[in-house]
Parts: sequence; C-alpha cells; structure tokens
Amino acid sequence: MLLTEYNEKKYMKMFQKEAREEGLKEGLEEGLEKGLVKGQNRLINTMLQNGASPEYLS
Repeated sequence: MLLTEYNEKKYMKMFQKEAREEGLKEGLEEGLEKGLVKGQNRLINTMLQNGASPEYLS
C-alpha cells in the first residue's frame, strides 16, 4: 500500500465523519423546530376547543 493511498482513505473517513455529524446536527435542529410548531398548534387547538376566543390567542 502506498502512503498516498493510506492518507486518502484516512481523509475520506474523516470527511465522512464530519459530514455525518453535520447532517445529524441539522436534522436535530429541524426536528426540534417542527416539534415546537406542532406542539404550539396542538395547544392552540386545545385552547380553542375549551372556549378560548381567537382574539385571546393573538
């Protein structure tokens, strides 16, 4: 095995690890944002069903 081949493989593994970590971080942020919006919508719907006026919610 040539030294250049070894370094290329090592670099690719490092690049893949960084890309995976970045993707997981972006996915987590997106998921948290979607979950927050879903929770807010559920709360608003529940409040409306329990008689809260739309003016109160704005």
